[in-house]
Amino acid sequence: MRAARSPLPLAALFAAALAAAALLPAGAAGAQTFSGFYAGAHGLYDGTVSTANAADVSLAESARGKRFVWGGYAGYNVRVGADVVLGLETTLSLPKTATEARKVLQETIDGASVTTDARVALNATLAGSAGLRLGYLVTPQTLAFVAGGVAALREEASVSATYQKPNGASSAAWSLKANHIGWTLGGGLERAIGEKWTTRIEYAYSNYADKSYVGPTSPKTVSSTTRATSARMGLSYNF
Repeated sequence: MRAARSPLPLAALFAAALAAAALLPAGAAGAQTFSGFYAGAHGLYDGTVSTANAADVSLAESARGKRFVWGGYAGYNVRVGADVVLGLETTLSLPKTATEARKVLQETIDGASVTTDARVALNATLAGSAGLRLGYLVTPQTLAFVAGGVAALREEASVSATYQKPNGASSAAWSLKANHIGWTLGGGLERAIGEKWTTRIEYAYSNYADKSYVGPTSPKTVSSTTRATSARMGLSYNF
């Protein structure tokens, strides 16, 4: 298995974003109530790690997304008392994690020597979450919050193989798509920059359930394990 490339330290990136948020100008005192509907867009540093494993051909590989991608979020806030904010939120992003692995092996099938060139690829195409957000107003214009809920990931597994036999060559391929369901947990700061606008920085970790894909030809079974860390910066409009 090839070791995944070391990512930029997400904790350091998150700390830098916190410092930048603290320098943003606030709106007029009391202008932002942190209540009602809102929707926004975010850019995020995607640290998704995906591992593909095809046991029947002893093939395994890991890859890290480590890319800046875009997404969006929407939700509804309710003020509970003077300083507490409770909300519901959904997020959506377009990850670019692609895990590719190749294995060439020599086998004996029905008494004949066969060279198999197997390739496996996992591609994450869509990620989202839905859950609760709990915040506390550390200042009238700054909300510190934690968030957690259900996470989902859309993924495609693709397999191809070429079989070199004494009497010639043949090939086969298959692909399947599936949804990984899991959980996510994170937190951050949101700051008002006007009566209707807020900006935020957030760190989140997502853990998705493992998935197995079973196809008609060898490699027949491909298992996928995916974990994600992300540092997000967003801008939203409050309706």
